[in-house]
Amino acid sequence: MNPTVEILSRARRKGKLSHAYLAPVRPGVELEKYGLTLAKEIICEGEDQGCRQRVLRGVHPDVRRLEVEEGKSEISIDAVKDLIASVDYSPVSARRKVHLIQKGEDMSQEAANSILKVLESPPGFTVFLILTLRPEMVISTILSRCQRLPLGGLSKGGWRESLSAEGFDEEEVQYLMELGNERGDLIKDLSHRYKDQELLTSRERAREEYGPLGPIRLSEKLTAEEGIDPLKEHELIRALFFSSLSAELFAALECAKNLSQLDREKLNFVLEKGLLLCRERLVEETGAEAGVPVEAVKEILQALEDLESNANPQLVLESTFLKLRESRNMKKGAIER
Repeated sequence: MNPTVEILSRARRKGKLSHAYLAPVRPGVELEKYGLTLAKEIICEGEDQGCRQRVLRGVHPDVRRLEVEEGKSEISIDAVKDLIASVDYSPVSARRKVHLIQKGEDMSQEAANSILKVLESPPGFTVFLILTLRPEMVISTILSRCQRLPLGGLSKGGWRESLSAEGFDEEEVQYLMELGNERGDLIKDLSHRYKDQELLTSRERAREEYGPLGPIRLSEKLTAEEGIDPLKEHELIRALFFSSLSAELFAALECAKNLSQLDREKLNFVLEKGLLLCRERLVEETGAEAGVPVEAVKEILQALEDLESNANPQLVLESTFLKLRESRNMKKGAIER
């Protein structure tokens, strides 16, 4: 059983449920589904399958969800006030009720402050369950009022087992994990997309297509093509990052210029995929003994942090590609000596 589910189930059986939980979630996990999975352990007694199914379908009257409304960027204070107004109402059919906040970091400062009092001392039948992809972005006064649960969602090992059960062999499983950036939602979609295809044959065709291209052309294709197949996109990014390790100065700067045209979400995705590749794959053209330098991984991590703080994308990318190039040259020089 998932350790987070087991913690909540055991606490319910022993009558020791906390009034508020913070549940960190792995990137890519379907938040609504995961939140409802936890909620059913809080309000459903024993093996009451009817209760469990109502919760999982999102129709149980004693589970109230709070999330960012469509067209908005944060959970508003008005939405939180509506939630607070309903806290004192008794459960409809269960002994307890759950207020499920799907992304605690998305509450506006005003909304987060307004919930503090009720979060600290809600009625005995009410449990707050706050999911978060980024616990560090949840204000400290909310953190201090919640019991923190383990990081949740299906682990990498769990996804490997799931993909193997679907009939993918070991090499295909590894490749699907790379394609999906180890994110559960993407892996699930990709496994369905490629289930009846010759996955590794398609990979080799894509590598033959992009392998001969230099970094400038690769970056141009990545910014120019819309709706590109995920497998091709992955191989394009793979070729781009590995070629950038040995790119000429001009090529590195041109790559940065081209990629800075991507929107912020797509650029983060590209860098995250490059980070995954540089962590787990070798630079094949130089042999296994000359794997990706650890400095390259550090530089990509730093780039992601810089973009998060709204730094200029082109300057961040220029610095990153130049340092990738420098780290590779240092690694190569050390091996030659």
